[in-house]
Amino acid sequence: MAIGAVCSPLPAQNALPEQPLSPAELINAGRYEEALPLLASLEEKWAAAVERDPQPAYQLDWARVLRALGMVEDRIANFARAIPRQEQALDLVEKNQAPVGLRGDALDALGLANHHAGDFLTAETWFLR
Repeated sequence: MAIGAVCSPLPAQNALPEQPLSPAELINAGRYEEALPLLASLEEKWAAAVERDPQPAYQLDWARVLRALGMVEDRIANFARAIPRQEQALDLVEKNQAPVGLRGDALDALGLANHHAGDFLTAETWFLR
């Protein structure tokens, strides 16, 4: 048997359907506009979950999604939405006494959003906090 026959691709009819990319995969690929509605949907679901059961673990997961959504909005220069999301994420993190790494990530994301928006003094405040 020839090697080419073994290594040739399968016919399209036998191909597995492509799985949709996750928000993280889209972000890593720089496909921010595609990640935005997926993250917005996740944010709505976590907000509803927290409204039903405000346990700290849910609030911290909501904060993580808010931070990711704000970071994507920052990347597409939608600072008017990015900054309030980052502020809300930081509020949730601080209210629930999150681990220091999560707090640092929230402060950094908020500082970056302000920096990218051109508000360097506010950005510096967040970076130094």
